[in-house]
Amino acid sequence: TLVPYYAADGSPNFNTVMKQTGRNVQDATDDLTGSGLPGNWGSNVYTKYDYSGYTQFLQATTEYGSQYSVSALFTSKDTMNGGPTKQNLEFTNNISMIEFYSEHYGNSTYDYKPTQGANSSKLFGPYAFRFTPTNSENGAQLYSDAVNSMPALQSAYDTDTQLISNGYVTTNQRGSIQFNVTSPAGWSSNVNNNTVVLSDPNKNFQTTGAGYQYWNQLSTSGSSSISNVVPGNYRVSLYQYGQWGETRYDNVQVKGNQTAVPQNLKFTPENFGTAAPIWTLGTPDRSSHEFLNGHNTSATNGVVAGGDIRQYQGDSDFWAEEQTLGNPGKVVYYATAVGSTPATNDPNKWIANQWRTFNPGLYDAANSTTDNYSNTAPAYVRDAAHGGTGVGPGSYHGSPWEVHFTTTAAQRALGQFVVLSIGLSSVEAALTVVFNGHSETWSNTGAAATPISVNTDAMTRSGEAGIYEFLAFQFPTSDLLTATNADNVFTFSVNTTDGVMYDAMRMEITNTSAAPSSTNWHDYEFITNTGSQIDASDSLGLTTTEQFVPEPTSFALLTIAAFFLSHNHRRPKQS
Repeated sequence: TLVPYYAADGSPNFNTVMKQTGRNVQDATDDLTGSGLPGNWGSNVYTKYDYSGYTQFLQATTEYGSQYSVSALFTSKDTMNGGPTKQNLEFTNNISMIEFYSEHYGNSTYDYKPTQGANSSKLFGPYAFRFTPTNSENGAQLYSDAVNSMPALQSAYDTDTQLISNGYVTTNQRGSIQFNVTSPAGWSSNVNNNTVVLSDPNKNFQTTGAGYQYWNQLSTSGSSSISNVVPGNYRVSLYQYGQWGETRYDNVQVKGNQTAVPQNLKFTPENFGTAAPIWTLGTPDRSSHEFLNGHNTSATNGVVAGGDIRQYQGDSDFWAEEQTLGNPGKVVYYATAVGSTPATNDPNKWIANQWRTFNPGLYDAANSTTDNYSNTAPAYVRDAAHGGTGVGPGSYHGSPWEVHFTTTAAQRALGQFVVLSIGLSSVEAALTVVFNGHSETWSNTGAAATPISVNTDAMTRSGEAGIYEFLAFQFPTSDLLTATNADNVFTFSVNTTDGVMYDAMRMEITNTSAAPSSTNWHDYEFITNTGSQIDASDSLGLTTTEQFVPEPTSFALLTIAAFFLSHNHRRPKQS
């Protein structure tokens, strides 16, 4: 079996090892224990999922050897389904690839589903592969060459009769859109956190599949532009890493040879209370990056410390990590000081994924099978036959996780509702939250009248983000303990093997219900103590008016400038 891996200097190497019985531990995943080869990112396991990346800033990928290089060129993201937060495989083993229509990290939510009974078609791409001699260039130079070759290809598409006859929309038929978006929270100084997306109308942009999609970053003043857009009807979605919620505008039109300028766009952070939260855990950034197992703690094999982690889940001994954190079988976090116990104040003390059952396939040379975790799990998990006191990792489920906190009289007087916001960056289970003995459960398959599945699988595919879910659990303030320094407790439990992956949490006390009918926000799941669940309504969005100006020729540039000055807008950069 040819097994590629990366050396300490980042260069690719290939070695041949004998395939051993039981070596394969998961789909496209091999345990290299005993082979003499390292895995990627410092692990002893190799998996194709090590080579996944987000679409947001993806331009090209390059693979090279001593004589030749091949680059996959994403010359158009028009039909890269799933939006900027979608992850795709960039390589499978040593195969360079382009995944423009993939269900990885999203189950079947990205499907292209044309109207049944109606004739329809969709042209995907175009994309390109570029083969060149290496000419003694290093990887960075070869990659730069590949990226720099794309404008010529994009220009050539406009005269490619085969593409055009199959539905490709040429540049001279496309339009542009200009954004000027306000935010009461202020836009992040790191513009990578400020995103605007054009996608299928009346749908969550993460499930875009039928039409075209585009995205860009908003400046610190909230301005941006997207050019070369196929004319049509779009949803505009706005979000900012570090803020909760997503603002959506529907029925935004883009016309050929014109620049659309939607009016009065505003991103509204979705804070349910007017006062500061009682406590927070993590950062709402649609990933589990800040938690334990979400990032590299040291530089290994050329990977920068602090970068997103890419590893087979068996590389992190989940039950042993809980034991190391101080509570075998569960995670206990103090969101505030409680009595003599100080606040934890460390997201590394919260594990990225809450598994219900954790029993990874690990190669066992003694019997050439993948049952070695029965021997290496902590003693409190192992069964007696393997020297432990538990029931074995195949049956052990641990205990609910806990978050402890106190409140003051002033905080309790803020209102009649306790609202716990939870961001989930990947989901494979229902989540039950118990607050001081009062239980609420979010169903991961939707409310009874909504036969949808939101299951994604980043936790088993070396990732930390799938389809993002925003949950709001609401309890009455009467559930709070009122004694001085009383220990209030939230517990969290999951009902299936792979569990859930956390993005962030926030607890607020408010006098206004977080029900979507009260907030007019529809991008989150609302769960109450009455046992009811209101799913996010992805079909609902705000409306806006638009103005249109000609595409920026020399005359149109003056027209656009005059328009923005007359409407007291900051003029965006022209490209």
